[in-house]
Amino acid sequence: MSVRKIFPGGMIKPVNIPNVNFSQFQVQSSAFNNLAQRLDKMMNFAVNQGEKIAIEEGKKFAASNPLDADTFFNANPEEREKLVKGDNITSYGRALKVAQINLLATDLSIKAQGDFTKLKIMAVGSNMDADLYEQGLNAIVKGYSDSLLDVDADASLTVKAQLASKANTLYTSYLDDKIKDYNTIKASNLQNYGQEQLDSIPDEIKAGTMRTIKIEGATQNVTIEEFLDLKKKEYFAKIVANPKLKKYSLTWEKEWDARVQLELKNYLYTQFVDTNENRETMSAASKANKEIQNGTFFGNKEAQRIFNNLDSEEQKKFKAEVRTWKADVISSREKDETGNELDLKTEKELLTEEYLQAETDNDTEKVNEIITQAYKLDKSLGNEFKKTFNADLKSGLFFDPDIELNLYVDLYNGVLSEREVLDAVAAGNIGKDTAINLRSQMVSMRKDSYAKADAELRKTIGIPEPGSITPGFVETKKYRQYVKRSAELLKYYNDNPTATPKELIDYARGLEDKQEIQNLNEEDFKKKVKDLTSMDGPYKMASGEWDKYFREFYNEKHLTVQTDFLSFNDKSKIGLLIKELEELKLMTDGVRYKPSTVAPGDLEVDDKFFGGAKEFKRPEGVTNREIDMIIDILEDMQSEWSRWHVYKLPW
Repeated sequence: MSVRKIFPGGMIKPVNIPNVNFSQFQVQSSAFNNLAQRLDKMMNFAVNQGEKIAIEEGKKFAASNPLDADTFFNANPEEREKLVKGDNITSYGRALKVAQINLLATDLSIKAQGDFTKLKIMAVGSNMDADLYEQGLNAIVKGYSDSLLDVDADASLTVKAQLASKANTLYTSYLDDKIKDYNTIKASNLQNYGQEQLDSIPDEIKAGTMRTIKIEGATQNVTIEEFLDLKKKEYFAKIVANPKLKKYSLTWEKEWDARVQLELKNYLYTQFVDTNENRETMSAASKANKEIQNGTFFGNKEAQRIFNNLDSEEQKKFKAEVRTWKADVISSREKDETGNELDLKTEKELLTEEYLQAETDNDTEKVNEIITQAYKLDKSLGNEFKKTFNADLKSGLFFDPDIELNLYVDLYNGVLSEREVLDAVAAGNIGKDTAINLRSQMVSMRKDSYAKADAELRKTIGIPEPGSITPGFVETKKYRQYVKRSAELLKYYNDNPTATPKELIDYARGLEDKQEIQNLNEEDFKKKVKDLTSMDGPYKMASGEWDKYFREFYNEKHLTVQTDFLSFNDKSKIGLLIKELEELKLMTDGVRYKPSTVAPGDLEVDDKFFGGAKEFKRPEGVTNREIDMIIDILEDMQSEWSRWHVYKLPW
């Protein structure tokens, strides 16, 4: 590598260069510079003038060929770019594009204003929710501003700002209207509420003049005046809270106080003044007036308190109203009494004519109606007719032969009661002699009534005559039931000495229920069946020996004694069993009877010693005495069934 040469300092010396001045070239150069500047100015002027002309031409074209706002808005993004003319290079193109977009932005803003108006009309007409209205406004702003976004972002922002400002104004105005409407409706509702509470005052008073309520968690008894004052404060607080009802609240408060005074007076008037009792007579009306004027209210402390709590002016008005009421009642009663005297005279004449006609017709029922009517008109008039009727009764004027005959018919039918006889005497339909005769025969007939009723009870339950009752029957539930019911019948007889024979018989019939008797019969029947068939009993009729006997000498298809003979629902088969048992008594053990269903006297005896019939043996070794005992039980079962069906009473 070669070594760099280093030159020692101080070798370069300053040189003086002479000043060479080319004046002619400077002048010439200056002239050229001036010319160039003039040419540049001329050139710039020419260019500016051309650009201005191009821009104006672009604006004119844009103004002559504006874009349709609806067409542009409804087009898709690609179509929108094609719809906008011009370019971003030439002055003409830029001017055309800007002018078209500016004009379009204006048209879109105008179109959006129309949509704003339509939305507002719809919102007001349908009372649209504020949030929904805001969403609609935002959708319009976004739709129109977004339509310019792909074409010109600056124009889009400008349109969005303009529309957003307008939308905000519309939304704020709508909210104000909604708030005003809400306050108006709320105020109206509160006014209705206030009127409803005023109208509730009469009902509150009717609910009671003393009320039990809770105040700060404690139960207290308060007067109706205190209760209504508490209610007034509660309702007033709700009404006055609405700014629009300040004036109304003051009016309402006065109306409440006046209504309370009015309704309390109405309560006193209806409860203690204008009552049916106080209007009945002039003296009653005067007494009521005196009670009110003295403030005593018939000693009613609640009424006194209410009256004393009224304003003094209201007390004076109430007393004046009561004095007017008393005067009206007395005036009305005086007119009524004058008219009543005339009416009473006329009615007495008419009733007297009717009485004489009833006397002629021997119609005591009509006379009693006349007397009742007379008492309704006037007490003294009723007493007068009653006295006349009693005198006529004593003379026998109203004896009724038909009624007398009916009484004797009832006597012989066992339905005549002492009450009927006494009523007939009181009505004057029969004389005392007839009544004594009827009563005497009733006593005589009643002596036999218990025996007849007891016989009816026997028939009802199904009990045989005393001589026909077997020892076994005495042990049945049905017989014990009869003994119990018979004691009840005897008690009824002794406790009701005026009961008619028919009443006794009806009572005996009513002691037992048909189903109850049916149940007793069935229980007794089942018990007897069990006694006959039980393998632990003396007869064992459910055994195989008995079934073998009946298959050989009764019916080869025989199943069991209970199935073939002892059915509660068909007791007619009991007779077949009794017949078979009677035949069994005629058969002797050890004889070789050929199996047959003929009578014992007709049975064939097998004389073969080998291969013939076997020697006969009675089932379970039953004896004739035991057979008779079985037959007694069966006849008892059969007789119960017969009595039940023969003596059944109409239910």
